[in-house]
This record gives sequence, C-alpha cells and structure tokens, in this order.
Amino acid sequence: MSIPLFLPIPVYAPIVPSAKAMTILALCARAGVACKASGTWVNRPIDILTRPNAPPSVVAAPGDWGVVRITQRETDRVRAAQFALAVMAYAIHDVVCRQSIAGQPWANIALPRGRLKKARVASNAERQRKFREGNRVDAI
Repeated sequence: MSIPLFLPIPVYAPIVPSAKAMTILALCARAGVACKASGTWVNRPIDILTRPNAPPSVVAAPGDWGVVRITQRETDRVRAAQFALAVMAYAIHDVVCRQSIAGQPWANIALPRGRLKKARVASNAERQRKFREGNRVDAI
C-alpha cells in the first residue's frame, strides 16, 4: 500500500462526535509502527469510520487536542490505521504521526497513473555530439 497523492481536505467543526475514538498511540500500535513521541500529544482522540461506498473525508475539531473523525473505504484494520496515520500526518499536519510513519515502506507516495516520463532530457550540446557521432564518415 502507498499513500495516495491527494488526501481528503479536512473540514473543521466546533463539535465532532466520537463514537469509538482511539488515541494516536493505539493507532500506531494497530498500524504496526512505533509511536515516536510521548506525553499528552499521543492522547489525541481519532475516530475511524469505515464506509465502503462513501468518499474519504476528514472532520476535525480546531486545535491540537480535538477529536478527528476519518471516514474511509478500507475494511482491513491495519490498512485503515495506516491510512488514518497518513491523513493525520499530511492532511491535519500532526507532527507525531508524521514522525511515526517516516521511513515506513507503505508510507511512500503512490506513483501517478499513466506512462512514466523520461528521467532526464539531454542538453543541446549532448544532442549535437550524438548527431555528429552518428553521421561521422571515417576517411580511409
């Protein structure tokens, strides 16, 4: 799994109901990563809702301590936790989550669909040199 290039844009609401909220520490444990922070930062409540037919969305209370509700399509618990950590890291900009997922193989951005572009474009001097080498006639 890779992190999608475009994550849902968070919507901020004054009151976010939390049915089964878990802490960032529990979310990291479910995703299989070590939480690289301590203190009250890891106690932020995160509510994960699974809706297979709904588009992913994020509703958050303003500030650093409020509840965050993440709606997603993923039904697997581990992948759902990984997606929630990615949303917290890159949509909500939570530093604890960003540092916790740093270096994980699943935390890379997904490649865009379609044909890959050339890695490097040759300079004018390189193109001329290649042209001259291809058209060289050796004198006998």
